[in-house]
Amino acid sequence: MENKKYICPICGYDGLEEPPYDETGLGSYDICPCCGYEFGTGMFYEKTLGKYVNAVKSEDEKFFKECLDLWVKSGCNWFRKENKPRNWNIKKQLLNTGVKEQEIAGLLEDYLYDGPIATFQIIDYIDVERDYSDMSDFEQESCVGFFDNMIDFWYPEIENLSTCFNKVSRKETGLNRWGVTIFPPQSLKEFYRIVDIKTPEDTPQKENLLKLIKQAQEENKYLIHYGV
Repeated sequence: MENKKYICPICGYDGLEEPPYDETGLGSYDICPCCGYEFGTGMFYEKTLGKYVNAVKSEDEKFFKECLDLWVKSGCNWFRKENKPRNWNIKKQLLNTGVKEQEIAGLLEDYLYDGPIATFQIIDYIDVERDYSDMSDFEQESCVGFFDNMIDFWYPEIENLSTCFNKVSRKETGLNRWGVTIFPPQSLKEFYRIVDIKTPEDTPQKENLLKLIKQAQEENKYLIHYGV
């Protein structure tokens, strides 16, 4: 039987081995591997400061929100990087805290416009046998960059999109987030809709990606995504 997992009341991480608090409110003294909070102590490891801080004496909803704000402002860094899931999605995790979906983009404003850049490019001449994970022929001047952190908002819709991973012959669904995804022409209309509706902010990056998708659509060409 699979062990029950518990949720961190601060960052929403849902992989805790023990409940953070018992029925009397006593903390477990475990540390959340994601945000670094030690339950029952009022101590939060603030990554930017590089030390524990004790913001208030009582652990309550207000305090948890203050800690969440500190964690977000420090860059949403994992306290124990080895525990970070490969398919980690910050939007999905924050929903576990009770934050409303429409509020998440505002909460993550600084985080969304920082970090690694994923790249998109039109494939002019598709080679069905080629493994496109080799980026040696990648033309930087013709690509469009997009903040990878923003891609979290494309889920769960992106998971059902017909795509290919690395090769056109490798049919898949969804996005190979940290690898290579090829979008066939027949999927571009839906991909355009997802990017347009689900990306939370109108930015030059979003505008440029939408233009690239539209161009690929009109020219009936494949679009490729190189993850980070």
